Amino acid sequence: MCLVLSLALTGCSGFPGAGGGFGGSQDTKPQVVAEPDKTTIMIADAAERATKALEGLASVELVRTPSAAAAASTIPNAPMELQRPVTFSWAGPVEPVAADIASWAGYTFKTVGDQPPSPIIVTLDVYNQPMIEVLRDIGLQMGSRADLKLDANRRAVEIIYSSTVNGATSEAPRRRGRRG
Repeated sequence: MCLVLSLALTGCSGFPGAGGGFGGSQDTKPQVVAEPDKTTIMIADAAERATKALEGLASVELVRTPSAAAAASTIPNAPMELQRPVTFSWAGPVEPVAADIASWAGYTFKTVGDQPPSPIIVTLDVYNQPMIEVLRDIGLQMGSRADLKLDANRRAVEIIYSSTVNGATSEAPRRRGRRG
């Protein structure tokens, strides 16, 4: 009977991980997880810092750029057609984008004066902004090179180039010198 009992007990020693049968390994060392290398740690750290920086920029932008409703309230008497929000990106000459915005609002567009030798370039990245604010941005970007005139009564948008602003000309003043 002892023989049967000892055979039965030796047959039970084959549990997985016990060094016996059932496909278990003979060594009982725990599996070690590989530590990440230095490059992986640096990449993860840089990604975390970039994420925090982008979150900070987003919070600043949220405060700096009001919503479309808040922006429209800065010009409360603007016609309704100019308070409609638009979304687009543009980098190029001012005239085509100003003409498009005028058209979207149902306004006419024209230029007054001589265009400069090189076109005035504007950059717009607009998301859900009232057209009146986009036109204001265009006017600011043109600076002293041109004025943007908006006439709600005539339903017209005009770009007036500096050569005709206040009757001034674009020619440089002539110098008077001594001959001699």
